[in-house]
Amino acid sequence: MRQSFQFKLFGCKRLKHLHRTINIAAEIWNHAVALHRRYYRLFKKTLPKARLQAHLARLRNGKMSHWKAVGSQSVQAITDRLYMGWEAFFAGDIKRPPTFRKRRKYRSFTLKQTGYKVIGHGRIRILGRNYRFNQSRPIEGTIKTVTVRRDALADIHITFGSVATLALRRSLAIGSAKLDRHRAEQAENEAVQQNSPPSQRTSARLAFPDHMDRLVACDRTPSSPKRPEMLTRVDPSQRWIAGVDGQSFAAIEYRGVEGWLEHLPLLSP
Repeated sequence: MRQSFQFKLFGCKRLKHLHRTINIAAEIWNHAVALHRRYYRLFKKTLPKARLQAHLARLRNGKMSHWKAVGSQSVQAITDRLYMGWEAFFAGDIKRPPTFRKRRKYRSFTLKQTGYKVIGHGRIRILGRNYRFNQSRPIEGTIKTVTVRRDALADIHITFGSVATLALRRSLAIGSAKLDRHRAEQAENEAVQQNSPPSQRTSARLAFPDHMDRLVACDRTPSSPKRPEMLTRVDPSQRWIAGVDGQSFAAIEYRGVEGWLEHLPLLSP
């Protein structure tokens, strides 16, 4: 299982080397797009990726020697991304084929196996230079790729692409199973509450109004306090009050055995 962990590099003067490398990667991208279009215009078929990679390698070791600032595997990653874009275009996943990009809009380059080394917590060596980044969480799994990315504000971020180990996969699977079970139970409880009748859902709230209805109808004497002497006056202004779920009941005052005048709570409509 693949994972990604992205962190931001701290600002320093050495970041200019990463910006220059991204600009050179943009130059390689545009050159590859131009070669691909020219080959298709001349021969009416797609340029094989192996031939394109071999040609870029010869240029890198020849007159385009400044391309060596970008590693050989990074150049291969550029061509891989180019052909992935063409495949997505022919499959209908994207609306237009890969095209030229301005240097300031080109974002990243990728290091696969070489060119980077994590030398400590929040420290990494990229292309022979040390950088510090804000490592807010541990990097889990085995690191396979490191992508240096530039955002619109010219800040540099690094993304570690890692593969989870067996123990990490097991722990992630257990956590995912627990989360799925919790969501299923929550959905089941919500369905039961929606399908249950209102009387069952508000049984605790209706217990007091039902008792008051029986009390007003004089079906029985109130059970608390145990020995009430008599029902006293009812205030006409508060005689009937809207209860829960449209029921109505009276505001009753009664005198307990100890002589205290107690008022039953009034429910607002």
